[in-house]
Amino acid sequence: MSKIRLLFDNGNYYCVNCSVHSPIPGSPRPADAFIVSENEGDFTVAAKNAAHAAYTCLEARGEKISPCTAGIELSERINSKANIAGESGGLCFAIAFAKAVLKSEIPDIAATGVINAQGSIKRVKGIAAKLETAAKLTDRNGFVFYPEENNYDIPDELASIFTRKQIGCHAVNHVDQVFDILFTPLHRKTDFIIFIKILIVLAVALIVAGASYSYIFTTEKTPDSISSGKIITKPATPAPAPDSAKIKSKIKRIKTKIPPLGGRGFD
Repeated sequence: MSKIRLLFDNGNYYCVNCSVHSPIPGSPRPADAFIVSENEGDFTVAAKNAAHAAYTCLEARGEKISPCTAGIELSERINSKANIAGESGGLCFAIAFAKAVLKSEIPDIAATGVINAQGSIKRVKGIAAKLETAAKLTDRNGFVFYPEENNYDIPDELASIFTRKQIGCHAVNHVDQVFDILFTPLHRKTDFIIFIKILIVLAVALIVAGASYSYIFTTEKTPDSISSGKIITKPATPAPAPDSAKIKSKIKRIKTKIPPLGGRGFD
């Protein structure tokens, strides 16, 4: 089962899970969130921004989702307690929210990034240490996401580890870039379905055209030729042999009508 890991600069991490509930009455946002293990704090602010940004982004991509409240649960910490401070978990929360509302399976994920309500992803501290943890924990063919603003803080040798392990490591500046990688937008699904339907219509049209062509050029075939698959050509009817008696009678009538030449008739 794939995991979504929230990274810390001291080597710790949390696995992030999200459950979707009815919207909070009177909430000014269509999507709200709370951290299951705390009532207030920086992570709660990050979760609220992440839920709103993810909801808005998914709607813009054509997904039909209802207003809701996301319960963010942090589990599987490797030490007794990671330091729950700052807003760098926002990107993880947005990914977990989208996974929950879309009911979609995704690969193994590790991520860090401050996210605002508009979906922009901002710089974090301790990026090299966080990505070292990600390189150790993320499965092959998994994905790692971090802020584009931190791009120049990544050592070359660390980048080569991701390449060698076949982990997709992506610098991003907006949550929509992450969703493009993990979730197919609805309009792309619709375009693909339309494309398939067009192919089916063209295939049927070609089959019908081929059948019509075959019918036109085989209407002169006999039933035997159609069943056997062979063309049988009917032999031409021979002309009847000339009647010698009729020919002699005709010549005799012609002779009687022609006057003799020089007092001599035909012999």
